[in-house]
Amino acid sequence: MGLLGKLLGGEKPMPKKSGGHGSHWQTLFPQLDDVFVKALVAGAESSKVELSRKGTFAGMRDTTLAYAVFGEKLAFVYALFLKEVERDGKKLKGLIVDEPFTAYPAYFAAKPHNGTIKAVEEWANGTEAQVQVKLDAGPALWFFATDYLEKKEKYAVGSKAAPKLAGFAYRLNKLGDEKREVTLPDGSKASMDNFAGIIPMQMTHKAGDVDDYAVWAKVERLSQEKTPVSAKVVEAIVAYGGENHKTAISIPIVTTEKTLPDAVKPGEKITGTIWLTGSL
Repeated sequence: MGLLGKLLGGEKPMPKKSGGHGSHWQTLFPQLDDVFVKALVAGAESSKVELSRKGTFAGMRDTTLAYAVFGEKLAFVYALFLKEVERDGKKLKGLIVDEPFTAYPAYFAAKPHNGTIKAVEEWANGTEAQVQVKLDAGPALWFFATDYLEKKEKYAVGSKAAPKLAGFAYRLNKLGDEKREVTLPDGSKASMDNFAGIIPMQMTHKAGDVDDYAVWAKVERLSQEKTPVSAKVVEAIVAYGGENHKTAISIPIVTTEKTLPDAVKPGEKITGTIWLTGSL
């Protein structure tokens, strides 16, 4: 299996959960073409190794992987193979960067949200996991932990944590100014003008994984990220929590012109679907 196949899906079924990141990379590179492959390889070659960990990953004994990051805010994250090489008769460790073990996008500039880790679903490769956190000021949310290989021990069930949550947009659209109402079970009407919600896609679309969500959000601010790929970041209120739902839960959502074709500005409302990620 080639580089692209390794990154987008597993080679064979495994007893524990396995997955790929094809749809996640498509939030930044819709075509997954040569431009994507070149960017991925260039990122791996330029990435900064944060940590190396020796263990058994996906059934491979005595494998050493490096957790490596390319980029600061909007980043590419890699698990790269390490091997021993000889140079001048001395054994040294060198990176094999042409075939990453796995790779995915991440956004590390989000604000932390206090909560408690309720569940961890580690993938079969032992380097990736989806984590459920119950936010102190909001709902319980599943997210893909973009730093799991580096900080695996900190994702203990029952522990207090403050994950920095960020979404990657599969698709977003601007909502118009028309008044929207819903009919409640008692027959009364309720305005949707100030509604903000984040609901699992498995409920709204009967599709997606546990960390995929449909969102209705109010834009707070926008910024532009130029490296390693040009993208916009929409900071948006996606839910309300706390006493009397007075606490606004806002997260940044990474988008491109393909995933958010409409021009939006603070105060406007958007809706769509996202992949929710997080880091400690």
